[in-house]
Amino acid sequence: MKNKTVKILLSAGILLVGVLLYSASGKGNFLGTTDGDIREMASMLTGDNTGLSRPVSLRDFWKKYPVPASIFQEADKLAGLPMPDGKSFWKEFSHRIAVWTIAEASENKGKYISCLSECLARWCKQVPWQEGFSRMPQHLRGNPDVANIDLLSCRKIRDISESYWILSEKLPEKTKQLIRQSMEKWCFSPMRQAIAQDDLKKVIGAIYLGDLNNWNSFCNAGVLNAVTVFLPKKERAVMLANIRASLFRYVSGFDDDGYIPEGAGYYSMGVSRLLDCQETFMNITKGKCDIFASCRQKMSNILAYPVTFSMDGNILYPPFADSGVDGQPQNEIPGYFRAQLDLHTGKATNRRFWDKGWDCAHGLFLAEDIVRTLRLLKIRESTLNEDPDPVPPKSFFRSSQVLILRSSSGFSLAAKGGYNFEPHNHNDLGSFCLGKNGRIILGDPGLPAYTPDYFSSAKSRYANQFASSWGHPVPVPAGKLQSPGGRSHGARILEYSPSEKKTVFKLDLKSGYPDAKTLKKLTRTFCYQRDPVRLTVSDEFEFSQPELFAAALVSYDEMRISGEKIETDDLEILFSAGEKHNFQFTKTVFTSKARGQKKPVRIGYELTKPVLKGEITVTIIPKK
Repeated sequence: MKNKTVKILLSAGILLVGVLLYSASGKGNFLGTTDGDIREMASMLTGDNTGLSRPVSLRDFWKKYPVPASIFQEADKLAGLPMPDGKSFWKEFSHRIAVWTIAEASENKGKYISCLSECLARWCKQVPWQEGFSRMPQHLRGNPDVANIDLLSCRKIRDISESYWILSEKLPEKTKQLIRQSMEKWCFSPMRQAIAQDDLKKVIGAIYLGDLNNWNSFCNAGVLNAVTVFLPKKERAVMLANIRASLFRYVSGFDDDGYIPEGAGYYSMGVSRLLDCQETFMNITKGKCDIFASCRQKMSNILAYPVTFSMDGNILYPPFADSGVDGQPQNEIPGYFRAQLDLHTGKATNRRFWDKGWDCAHGLFLAEDIVRTLRLLKIRESTLNEDPDPVPPKSFFRSSQVLILRSSSGFSLAAKGGYNFEPHNHNDLGSFCLGKNGRIILGDPGLPAYTPDYFSSAKSRYANQFASSWGHPVPVPAGKLQSPGGRSHGARILEYSPSEKKTVFKLDLKSGYPDAKTLKKLTRTFCYQRDPVRLTVSDEFEFSQPELFAAALVSYDEMRISGEKIETDDLEILFSAGEKHNFQFTKTVFTSKARGQKKPVRIGYELTKPVLKGEITVTIIPKK
């Protein structure tokens, strides 16, 4: 064991020297971090390590920390059950560590130290990353000696680091040594390898550092806690300078107007950890390191997203990309996160979501429980502006081509262009959805049940009906579906004409269909009328030779075909293509596995004869 420890520390020292030499060259690494950035960070740090909460010996803190009786009941119950083994599901370890750490810190009687130590030791011996979802180079996947920082391992890193920070003075030295060795292997070693590279393609186990999506802030939050708990000041400064640079990349993934294509659920997942990281940087530097200082207006727009992207100013969000289930809100932007937003903006915009509090100490993830509990205590002590921001009648995210229209009648529209290579992409140019009274009643189906295949390749992802354009309310010209392929396979805005009574949003969709070789023109026009509410969706098309043209509607509600119209409990839907054209309708239940209990239904509508050009108009009228 001693030789193994010396080998790990020697390797760490060599890598750290490499990082410092590369940074000192002035060129910076693939994140752009230079020696000047590291010196600046070091100047803002104290020599002290810290966690998210306080060590158990600081009794004033833990006497005030609210712990429900259910935590102690659960701690006693778990102490009487068999300990998880190497094949146990990771949440069994996570749950025990959260409950026993909080219970022990609160009581301070040594009652749970033995079982907690054993659980920590067992979890340290279990591979922490998700093999089925690995993003490592193919030839290294499955190698237990090569660590991979991912959405699972960073949670494990964060929770074990916090348990160590709280109870270090009470845990056996053997357990603490095992934890330190595990952190070296799982976290610090892959981080050193990553930040020593001049090209992201050379990074092996910390690929997330270069991400523009939620992986970035989510993983950084876990690594950040380990860095502040374990590392000495000199290397802490190196790591923190690079984490800060990485977080800038995440912020750059948002449009300047605050929009991000991942959807409301992944927004909440990513931005909540971004705010966690910001709070940690401010705490460890006594307010000197504000990672938002250079992008105040953009951050203001990002923090307004729960209002600007909402279809009803409340809880309903468009289920674009990998978000939404069964057409229901699913608490994608939960109360604790809205409280976090209000703390950062100084406005009680979301008071109705957090005013009565929430069950903070649910005992599943230690670090998240602590962060949420402390945030609730902080917000209850804060004085916030009681005037919430008004919900505008429309939101238009021009760069990503997303339009939200709201109505006092309760019917709202979300429509999108975009391109088919966005984060958590679906092939969905021209997709839309209608909302009423807190649920989606027509339109985009949202996300499927996740499987490793769904993330393994474009071929397997777009074979899934939820990600394919087949499963979206979009055109199917000449029998061809949309293709992924970057901004070259994107939509183009031809018209955006908003007014109080009527808004027109017109898109050129032709580039999304490279396999439709005979397609010369394809536009889709949304015309939303407010009083009374009515939506028309018009597809105008032209081919170089006669072809069939089709499109589809999708809903989790029952859709009934009656002649050449469709009815739901809330809508009447009429179809028009001129006197010479007839439609045929095909009703299909999705066969790809759904995330929720219900499966969406697709009704395809198609012209019965091939044509050179034409226009199909679908008129959607809410029932009174």
